[in-house]
Amino acid sequence: TYYATIYRNGKPVLSFTDNRYMPEGEVSDLFYIPVCEGAIPGNYTLKLKAVCMGIAKEKEVSFVIQ
Repeated sequence: TYYATIYRNGKPVLSFTDNRYMPEGEVSDLFYIPVCEGAIPGNYTLKLKAVCMGIAKEKEVSFVIQ
């Protein structure tokens, strides 16, 4: 299971969760966000937590849309 929240300029704008099978590897290797035309410019942060058999891994990635 993974839980993800996207923040824009420090405020949450989108949260989602999924219960799909994820093969072994780093969370950053398995997750991507398609950026669509018309996205609002700003400083974004993706906070992701993946949990498998009671073990949790967390990642945080920051990016800018101009």
